[in-house]
Amino acid sequence: MLKCFTDLFRRTERMKQAKITVLDSGFAVEYGEEVIRVDFEKIFKIIAFKRDLLTTDIVCFAIEVREQDTSNIIEINEEIAGFDTLDERLSQIPGFMSNWREFVIKPPFARQETVIFEKEQRG
Repeated sequence: MLKCFTDLFRRTERMKQAKITVLDSGFAVEYGEEVIRVDFEKIFKIIAFKRDLLTTDIVCFAIEVREQDTSNIIEINEEIAGFDTLDERLSQIPGFMSNWREFVIKPPFARQETVIFEKEQRG
């Protein structure tokens, strides 16, 4: 249990040092020297959920990005600088559930996983 808590603490501390920058066609997440760039067009799905941090919750987005035949998931949370700005920008994408907080925030300490955006499949 201690190792799991320590890993979670390290990941949370690393996220606090991160920064989100919204760009014209996407966004960038900076973790120190590492930078991840995402085009809005390549976002396939966004799931909002809460992570239980023992004494508090933290709201997170799991963003699935698809390029050609590969899929990656990027997790960001509300403690990262720029999260609210990104949320505002994402709410402009057709099909994005802008009232997602109603479904995710309560009850406390429950994961409340909610799909807030999913790109239409074109067959």
